Amino acid sequence: MFNEEIKNQLKDILKNINKKVIILYFSEGNEEIINVTKGMLQDIENINDFIVTEYYDLKSPEAKKYEIIENGTMLIVGEDRINTGIYYYGAPAGYEINSFVHTLLDMGGAGESLPKELIERIQKIDKNIDIKVFVGLGCPHCPGAVISAHTLAKYNPRIKGIMVEASGYAQLSEKFKISSVPRIIINDGKADILGNQPLEIILNSIEDL
Repeated sequence: MFNEEIKNQLKDILKNINKKVIILYFSEGNEEIINVTKGMLQDIENINDFIVTEYYDLKSPEAKKYEIIENGTMLIVGEDRINTGIYYYGAPAGYEINSFVHTLLDMGGAGESLPKELIERIQKIDKNIDIKVFVGLGCPHCPGAVISAHTLAKYNPRIKGIMVEASGYAQLSEKFKISSVPRIIINDGKADILGNQPLEIILNSIEDL
């Protein structure tokens, strides 16, 4: 799916990954977006030996284990296979390749750590938090919001960070009346944030729930 120039760029960007990253992809059917996503994942896997992709259908034991409900869901885990809460609904294509690469680096041991004080705040969250970040693949501001949601999920097992490609998941977009992106919906609308806000703003909203 990527041309040689982009493959070479990705190879250089991802070269510092030093921990196994497993991409679990759950899908059924033969829709174009499913095939596009699988093509992207195959290219990524061929670029770096630390990145492994596994494919499952929605009725598989793995789908039940990870409570997968949406077709075309991607979950990124480490070698321990513990659910990280880092999800993609739809292909991380267009500008979202930036959030995807950031997450691969982060999970692969080559990301940047947050300040200790911020990590401690995230780890103190003691309730289940579901963060859906609705994006458009042509939106340059959306990856930052996705990265924030995934970072929060990384540091607290009670937090899920989900990228939702708005046009591909029309029912969810209609449910939350998504008209512009990025839009950050927390716990089904208990908090609702528009735009690529700093991670601290999202964390403040979670703490206020």
